[in-house]
Amino acid sequence: MKRYITILTLTLLSLPVFASRQLIERADSAYNSDDYALALSLYTEVASESTSSELLYNIGNTRYRLGDLSGAILCYERALKIDPTNDDARENLAFVNNMTIDEIKGESGSFLSNAATDIALSMTADTWAVLALILFIITLGAVAIYIFASSIAIRKVGFFGGLVIFAIFVITLIFAIYANGLRHDHDDAVITAPSTILSTKPRAPKDRSEEAMLLHEGTKIRILDSVNTYDSNGNRWYDVQIDNNHRAWVKDSDIERI
Repeated sequence: MKRYITILTLTLLSLPVFASRQLIERADSAYNSDDYALALSLYTEVASESTSSELLYNIGNTRYRLGDLSGAILCYERALKIDPTNDDARENLAFVNNMTIDEIKGESGSFLSNAATDIALSMTADTWAVLALILFIITLGAVAIYIFASSIAIRKVGFFGGLVIFAIFVITLIFAIYANGLRHDHDDAVITAPSTILSTKPRAPKDRSEEAMLLHEGTKIRILDSVNTYDSNGNRWYDVQIDNNHRAWVKDSDIERI
């Protein structure tokens, strides 16, 4: 009896996975048949239950085919948050970004922070964590060698080698934590409106002197202040950074967080 219950339980648990697999296959077929509207509907249905870097990459491709530039950029960016080693998503993001109107020439962030981010995103947070665990185990092995080895030379190797490996372990652990933080950081956003005028005040510009700049669909910005700031019409505005030299206010309805 227990055997049949186990089989039934496993069968019921596998049904959602099987259904999702079928939907993805139908979506792939629709995409290959140039029925992008149906493909997007099916991919989105799967994403409502669970998502992945590969699924977001497929949705991004579909949105691009439908002419939704900002939607494609959002999906590729989200795919890279889950798996920064997704080279296909990175290549397509670079391709689509070249199609945006705005060309932001200024740097965003410091050289050191950008370098740290690039290193952290060279692997997933899980990979960093596994590497840190392996280094910690090796460190324990070096400590054991130092304690139990009878040879002075071998004990020295265990001691100094353990120090070096422990230092690398700490650095790796820091990058694991940093990469995980980047994955759950949702302060970056993309302009989704065809165009929007950013303001020097948390409200629609009253005149030309309050107009900060004009940005178009697909441009990436960073939200600096998540505190809700509403104007007299009930619109929420965010304080955002475009690059190190440009900061302004943008209406919430004109952007979408990554």
